Amino acid sequence: MAMTLLDSVAIDHPGSIARNFNLYVGDVADMTGYNVDVLAVSCLPGDYTPSPGSVLGALAARGVSVQAMSGNKAANYEPDLPCWISNPVSNPQPGIAFSRVLVYEPVSPASNSVNLVPAIFTALSAFRGGAQTSVAMPLVSTGSAGADPALIMRALFFAAVSWGSRAAFPLSTINLVLYQGNPRLNAQLQALFADLKNRYQHVDTIPPSNYVNQAKTIADRGGFPSYLTYRQILGIALYTTNYGYTVNQQLRSSNITNADYQALMPVFEWIDSGLANVPDWTGQANRGQGFYSGAYQEYQVGNILLHLAYSSYSYGPGFHGAMRIHTASGTARQIDRYSWHPSEQEVLFGRNMRDRVTQANWNASRNGGEFYTQQQVPRWGALFDEQQPALIATDA
Repeated sequence: MAMTLLDSVAIDHPGSIARNFNLYVGDVADMTGYNVDVLAVSCLPGDYTPSPGSVLGALAARGVSVQAMSGNKAANYEPDLPCWISNPVSNPQPGIAFSRVLVYEPVSPASNSVNLVPAIFTALSAFRGGAQTSVAMPLVSTGSAGADPALIMRALFFAAVSWGSRAAFPLSTINLVLYQGNPRLNAQLQALFADLKNRYQHVDTIPPSNYVNQAKTIADRGGFPSYLTYRQILGIALYTTNYGYTVNQQLRSSNITNADYQALMPVFEWIDSGLANVPDWTGQANRGQGFYSGAYQEYQVGNILLHLAYSSYSYGPGFHGAMRIHTASGTARQIDRYSWHPSEQEVLFGRNMRDRVTQANWNASRNGGEFYTQQQVPRWGALFDEQQPALIATDA
């Protein structure tokens, strides 16, 4: 069956070469005329059996054995990322329109995959560096792995457009290829893609207009660096308004099955895409916050804390609070020039930042004190290592 284009979205990015996320129906083992650099496929961990009717079975029928490739990997990002990349396909048969295979194999994919699909793009970026890149993939983990197709579509859509927006990684083409044998499901997924595309293109209609207007006041000043688009500047500025509290509240819930969380996924991507293009800021970042239930258990020396929401700090002294926290930064972003409150001298850590408590000086009442932490900077730009457990920070 020929590849049939169902829909496409142009990705906002600070560059001149077009970048697109395309939805097709077809066969990833027969993409003649739709060549890409890499085909991403999903597997159960360590199980590369070419079962009849599976993607691996279709590839094996055309001479591409993922099982054989697994014995001689070009790059292995496990356990940090549930991904590895093959060496080049040798003697490709007709229909094999890719050079390498990226294998995505999260543990317990039915429940975990929806939260880990960004790892596909993290691994791809780590392997390709600054080279212009194209990738195709089926709707990962939705076959025998058992993940919910609609949830995977949501997660994959926003991961794709977020990574496609990055100045340092020219990801020009992302082709999502739906399995041709399920037209009813495909119609539902096509409708969902169209809805997500509309929300992506009109993300500024999601927050209340007063916050968007505040952000536009900043973005309309102009004179900003060329590595950011107007849309990205607007997203960062929006976070610095009081709407940032709404954003962080949903991020801390960390529940992609919740309708309120789903409604804000376009906003999360909006902010993420801008932050990803701002240079890293290194140094000691400072913040003050009120004491909260669970803080004494969390802020103990040696603990690694996982912050599900964005974490606002200052490169100045920061606000006063019962808890004074000083974090040695590796990847925070200095955003005061894009801020509704520039006097705060804000540096912002992206969501899912981890830091290790290095000093914990609690007062005698154990309801405040001075604390020092060290950001845990991952090797590949994202940290999924299950062997490095973390406490989920309550973050008042």
